[in-house]
Amino acid sequence: MKKYLSVLIVGMLCFCVIEGITASESQNTPRSVKSMYHPEFLLSVKGGIGVSLILTNIGNETFNGTISGNITVHDCVVLFGKTKTIPSESYTIGVGESITIKHFPIGLGSAIITSHFEIENVSIIDSEAFGFLFLFFVNFS
Repeated sequence: MKKYLSVLIVGMLCFCVIEGITASESQNTPRSVKSMYHPEFLLSVKGGIGVSLILTNIGNETFNGTISGNITVHDCVVLFGKTKTIPSESYTIGVGESITIKHFPIGLGSAIITSHFEIENVSIIDSEAFGFLFLFFVNFS
């Protein structure tokens, strides 16, 4: 066992040293610097009359850009509003501010509500929530 452990340690050291030597770079090479301050988003899903999806900017910078996406209700009987498409629209969301996107499906049964948002130059947010749909009331447990 000690033999394998020592071989593993020596191998890791050699790999780190060799990788450091072969990955050389000129000091004059321009490098892109990514700011530590940028928008980040938190997605909250709430029930009640319909479904409310709340996108909150929890980052360190105001967001100016487009947001698009979709909301889908499945695994239950959906009479109306199975899918809602959110077209690409321009938003300005300050730090700590949020936007609310509402969807009013009508149906009955245990439902899975999935959402997919594409936020320009920031991220893609996918979410899945499990609840119960009774007509237009949505309850999440």
